[in-house]
Amino acid sequence: MRITNMLRYNRSLDTLERRNSSMSQAHMELSTGRRVSRISDDPVAGARVLRLNSEISLIVQHQRNLDSARTLLSTTEQSLAGIGDLLSEARGLALQGSGNTLSQPDRMIVADQVDQVLERMIAEGNRHFLGRSIFGGSRTDQDPFIVNTDENGEVFSVQANPEGMQGRVTREVNEGENIEVSLPGQAIFMSGGARSETDMFDLLISLRNGLRSDPDFDSGNLLGRIDTLVDQTAVERSAVGQKLMRLESIEVNLLDREVELSDSLSLTRDVDLAKATARWAMEQTAYEAALRTTASVMSQSLMDFLG
Repeated sequence: MRITNMLRYNRSLDTLERRNSSMSQAHMELSTGRRVSRISDDPVAGARVLRLNSEISLIVQHQRNLDSARTLLSTTEQSLAGIGDLLSEARGLALQGSGNTLSQPDRMIVADQVDQVLERMIAEGNRHFLGRSIFGGSRTDQDPFIVNTDENGEVFSVQANPEGMQGRVTREVNEGENIEVSLPGQAIFMSGGARSETDMFDLLISLRNGLRSDPDFDSGNLLGRIDTLVDQTAVERSAVGQKLMRLESIEVNLLDREVELSDSLSLTRDVDLAKATARWAMEQTAYEAALRTTASVMSQSLMDFLG
């Protein structure tokens, strides 16, 4: 008789333990809102949750890279716009100094204005944003251009820094898609090399010096070079603009994909609140019933033993 009571007692405890475990699981699902918190909860669903989380994390990283790429390209586009404005200003000054319509004092004034344009152009070439050189390629710690000045502090030449424009910078903004976000300064300011027809700095220095020291200098002869540089800058600016448009398209796709994956993750991992509430109530009732049964068995076993 005592053996039979012991079996009933053990079975009651096992039932009570199972009910307590089921009630705890139901309570956890209700409190966390998740049906799958661990792989052991549902191995198949758990594996899917891991895969979905991995894909979402990758999308988030691509979104961060995209934001970084957009910031760098937007800054580059703004700088190219400024360069274009400076070239237009230089063109206007070259027109003023063309022919023999200006007196020498007036030509000196125009030359000083050209010198100011030169200084601003150098500043654009060596422009930094968030601690990195815009036109320095992967070398963000040095200026792309070396400025040589005379004893009076006036610029007489500008040369490319061989240590300041190395490598290119890319960002992976989508799976298998990289966007180049760097624009080496040499391609903008002296695409044909130093002292070439496309050397912006040399052009401005020649314009300034000619207006100052050569009465026969006709600055109108430089208009063709300036127009070439204006067109070249516009082409580079357009290319950057196209990259920015591409980033907008990728961003929309990433957001759509993130929403799709998040919905799938929610369906796989999260609980139905109404069902979870009903299950919690059911498990609580079952646990209380098991508790009463166990208490009854324990009471009977003790009385039998004392008897």
